[in-house]
Amino acid sequence: FEGPVDPEGLARSLLQPDSAHRVLRAKGIVRGLDGGWWSLQITGRRVSTSRFQRDPGDHGGMVVSLVEGGVSA
Repeated sequence: FEGPVDPEGLARSLLQPDSAHRVLRAKGIVRGLDGGWWSLQITGRRVSTSRFQRDPGDHGGMVVSLVEGGVSA
């Protein structure tokens, strides 16, 4: 993602029933609106976000999701 996002809002948008694909699982590290790094995980309908305590290096801003019918990165 380019720029900061709301981690909870992003998770909710990925789980919207009207999205193009049904997200089965997602995991990633995004920069939050507060400027810090956040871990994001989705399993089924469960969402977990937490402050990431170290610099994610090249992995920051990346979310990989397993969707019904394929993988999206």
